[in-house]
Amino acid sequence: MTGPHALWRPYEDEPLFGPGMLTGVHSMEDADADRLVRYLSALVAQRGTVHTAVAFNAVYFGYDLAFNGYVGGPVDFDSFPEVSFEEVGGALPVGAMVTLRAGSSSLPAEVVHREGTGGPGKACGRGVFVRPERLVCDFDAFSPGTVISATQLNRLRAHGRWIDSSGHLLHRARYTRAAATDGDDRERFVEYLLGPGRPQMMAGPLPLLLTDGAGGEQFAAALRAALTTVARALEVARDLRTWHGYAFTARSLSERLGDDGPLGRSDMDCLVRRVVRPVPGRDGRVGERHTEVGPFLRSLSGTGHALTGTGYLDAVVHANTLVDDHLGDHGRDGVLPGGVRVRLADPGQEGGLWSTGPTRVPNPPHARSEDPARTPPPRPDPPLAEYVAEYDVAAFLRRLPEGQRASDTARAEYHRLLSRFGAAGDLPPGFTLVRGHSRSRGGPRRTT
Repeated sequence: MTGPHALWRPYEDEPLFGPGMLTGVHSMEDADADRLVRYLSALVAQRGTVHTAVAFNAVYFGYDLAFNGYVGGPVDFDSFPEVSFEEVGGALPVGAMVTLRAGSSSLPAEVVHREGTGGPGKACGRGVFVRPERLVCDFDAFSPGTVISATQLNRLRAHGRWIDSSGHLLHRARYTRAAATDGDDRERFVEYLLGPGRPQMMAGPLPLLLTDGAGGEQFAAALRAALTTVARALEVARDLRTWHGYAFTARSLSERLGDDGPLGRSDMDCLVRRVVRPVPGRDGRVGERHTEVGPFLRSLSGTGHALTGTGYLDAVVHANTLVDDHLGDHGRDGVLPGGVRVRLADPGQEGGLWSTGPTRVPNPPHARSEDPARTPPPRPDPPLAEYVAEYDVAAFLRRLPEGQRASDTARAEYHRLLSRFGAAGDLPPGFTLVRGHSRSRGGPRRTT
């Protein structure tokens, strides 16, 4: 970085993903916490609405704000799981990096939003459920135009075979148990990184941060801790707002409310009125109504183009936030004057499913996801501190000048660090390894 307020450049500056990521923002040095928060604020301002898992990816895999994309390192397209419009596949969380098969082409993308589109799932075998889902993918995550041009993407949208007309992947996801369709997006992401995403996760900085003896439980605990750190950094950023794991700039919402076009103030006010307006029942009492944010926004005139690609994510998160704001301003604990209760029954269904009805509802729909008797308490993570490398700055990858190659010593050391956890890999071309060091010890960094 060229100055105290310059933004982090992956593989050129000291990494953001250091030991402090595993112990929390509060334990970081002020300068480290500040550069993390400033980087994430700039990331959200540049990319739009960003989920905690996607923000984790940016810090972990190195999203370069100047390049406007991931710049190599552990990002290996060949390690991405493949998904198809036509086939049932494994469940994919927000944050997964995938390859979309589109005829003879393979299109790498980052999943930035996931939602159910057809209810809780359909049994199709012993202990197996299939749930239709909408995956909003960012095909520009590796720099705009690198994977696919806007013209090519529009052609695929018009064709409607591999992605729909909105540029989204309608995916039939296979789950091993019904409870997997509920759960927490961050926990799904941890399970993914320890499963299908393990090769890519092991090529990133976490194995360089942990000491010998760390196993699956320690990796899971470290990933949860890092995600918590990222979430907290997004929450404390002054220019950001958050909703159910998504962060966006306060300015983007203000600009939407200052726009009278599609999905501007008028359309958003229409949605809020729809959600909070009570429904008179046949006996004169308040009835129940359910509003799915995504389908409602699509039903409004002229909103089709504004809901394509990641614009859909921006719109549904803004819309849900405005409903929450209305409830905060005009109600208490979700109850509005007159005894009408408004609650978010399922944030992961069709852009957010809101339920409006009487204060007392005998058997509310989707109660299963909110029933503590059906939701097991999270299992405490094992102690992590003893497995974190002693260095203030653990070993990390650094980009080499063009034409240079890492030394055999650096390559051997990188292989040794990975082999401690049963992983094999070579340094990515154009990168070397900077060995761990302590700032307090002073002296130049040691490179191999």
